Amino acid sequence: MDKYINELEQLTKDLINQSDTVEYEQVVDFVESRGELVGQINRVLEEDPVERELYLERLRNILSYDSKITELIGRLQNEASSQLNKMNAAKQQKNRYEASFSPESMFFDRKK
Repeated sequence: MDKYINELEQLTKDLINQSDTVEYEQVVDFVESRGELVGQINRVLEEDPVERELYLERLRNILSYDSKITELIGRLQNEASSQLNKMNAAKQQKNRYEASFSPESMFFDRKK
């Protein structure tokens, strides 16, 4: 049990310490690893409710970082959304200025 909680604490602190430079892929890896560790911790706690009391404070401490993690994920989501909007705007602008004619069309000049 100590092993799982230590691992979860370290994983969480690493993400928080790197929050200014963290990339989307790192957050995905964090969420997957955290899910596995939380599942393992839950299994142990279900088997032995006495241990729950022993580790409750450490688990609350880990959970206190959730707001920062949620904020980080929200920031990354906003950045991705902003980039998508820029790409869509550039695509629309490009489409407006691209010639929309048939390459086999002909023009006829008239004399006045």
